[in-house]
Amino acid sequence: MKIHNNNAYPDIMVFDDICDENLLDIAYSKIIESGQAVFPFYKKNEHSDSNPLFQEIKKLVRHVWIDKLSYLLPETFAGWEVWCNRMSEGGDLNVHIDCDERSEGWVMPYWGCVIYAGPRGLKKAIKGGELNYNLDLKEEFLNSKSYTNIDFNKDLNSPIVVPYRYNRIVVFNQAPHMVQKIQKLSNAREPRVGISCSVWEHIINPITSDERISYEYEKKSLKMLQTLQEILEKNKQPDNKET
Repeated sequence: MKIHNNNAYPDIMVFDDICDENLLDIAYSKIIESGQAVFPFYKKNEHSDSNPLFQEIKKLVRHVWIDKLSYLLPETFAGWEVWCNRMSEGGDLNVHIDCDERSEGWVMPYWGCVIYAGPRGLKKAIKGGELNYNLDLKEEFLNSKSYTNIDFNKDLNSPIVVPYRYNRIVVFNQAPHMVQKIQKLSNAREPRVGISCSVWEHIINPITSDERISYEYEKKSLKMLQTLQEILEKNKQPDNKET
């Protein structure tokens, strides 16, 4: 099990208004039109693509990581794992850790990253949809072996909460995280879109959309949930002290 721990930077960093808005808006509109969510691994030296949507996303990812945040990239970086989460009212994302789903153990990226591409606007654009992040449970989470559904907001102790904001980038060391339910969108035709682009030090083979609903993927997702439940139950039990 490899745990990236870069002490030179905080475990979670937020950058606002550093993206070219034209690149953001083009990627957002094409994601809405296409609906595609999962893409092949983006190798650092492969810039063109026959898929028009992936081509625009590649421009955006390269703009963020090469033009703006290159100082965060390790010398050994190989490229990015790219996928999109498009969420309408009532949508959310269960607690999880980003990892190589094809691996036997917990093999994680050097950095996780999400780019908030839309909808536009600040506070009025969306109610809910915050990112919850909790580093305290990482070691126990990765070392446990079980699964069940839990209420992340209710049970986890003081997670970091990052609200949605247009043209916001969140970069983070891997730890249990989730997206809260979207309560209201100012325009139902403009969903919340996060473009994830995790930085990897080696090339991986991301699972396809069809595989995401397969038994093996669901089994690993359930393992993540049970892991947290076991940790939380253990932490709730009082210390056994002699009186």
